[in-house]
Amino acid sequence: MITVGLIARAGGLNKELIVSLIPKSVTLPFAIDISHIYGGNPALTVTFVVATGTLGGIIGPAFLSWAGVKDPVSRGLALGSVSHGLGIASALLESEEAGAMAGLAMVLAGIITTLLAPLLMPLLAG
Repeated sequence: MITVGLIARAGGLNKELIVSLIPKSVTLPFAIDISHIYGGNPALTVTFVVATGTLGGIIGPAFLSWAGVKDPVSRGLALGSVSHGLGIASALLESEEAGAMAGLAMVLAGIITTLLAPLLMPLLAG
């Protein structure tokens, strides 16, 4: 949230676009509500969330292998927290343990994002 918010602000994007981008790394139900509450465009948020999940689900496993991450718990946590449902599917293809960790990570990322959004959104979106 912080990184994308700062990059979007540095790029001169307007508030609506910044708010629509910030929740891109959580699953759709959380992201849509966060975007709507803070004045973002939920349709744009859906696009950003789907693109993030798709890219992470496709590239994530190869990137983790390239980085030398072999532990199924670590791989599952990484894929679930970054790539949402597609990350869970990718992790399940590797092992049940990785899939379970991915599911847990997706839920925890949503909860943490929902709790941090009221604090970070005013600072990041302006």
